[in-house]
Amino acid sequence: MNHIELNPDDPCMIRLKSGHRVDARYIECLIQDVIPAIEHAVVFGHNCPFFVVLFTLKLDPELGGRLLGEDAMHMSEQFGSKANTVFTARNCNMFCDGMREVFVMINVALKQHCNDESFKIRRCSLLLSKLTQEDGTIKSDGSYNRQLILRKHTHVINSMLDADPARNVIDVPVCSDEEMCNDGLKLRSYEDWLRFEQAGETIWDRKLCAAYSQR
Repeated sequence: MNHIELNPDDPCMIRLKSGHRVDARYIECLIQDVIPAIEHAVVFGHNCPFFVVLFTLKLDPELGGRLLGEDAMHMSEQFGSKANTVFTARNCNMFCDGMREVFVMINVALKQHCNDESFKIRRCSLLLSKLTQEDGTIKSDGSYNRQLILRKHTHVINSMLDADPARNVIDVPVCSDEEMCNDGLKLRSYEDWLRFEQAGETIWDRKLCAAYSQR
């Protein structure tokens, strides 16, 4: 079995085997922008030939978190699936086929910003359990504890690099030439995302400085 690893210098930074570098949070933001039903998406791919994704769906808190939330239920219906829980969604072919098509669309859009053949999502898997601060997979600042997530889900993550991945792993096919000509889905470029993130950090730093200066 192949093994996914994190960048020892910065767990968020991914360097693909091609040498291309990207912040995993960029891909994660794009996934959540395109698929509102996804609550969390965690991207891995350091020293790998492509990206792999773990994701969770939004659930209905009023029903004890057992049923899919409104966005996820609507998406399930659009896929022609009768799945109404994470378990049934994970085991429904129609739901998985629908997710596969959406990830293909994301790859087509990513190709518009980067011509690197490695810059694509090839495997993804829906987790049965949520990512929470209580279990430590989400830190107090809201960021992902990537090391813990990798450790807790190492089998499914590593299997996504194998020719024969674990059950419930969704294989995302390589885009066809016809699909590559389809520019219907527009995504932010990595450069635009970086500028937005840096601007946000600058504003946050200024707010912190102002707060400390008033003490």
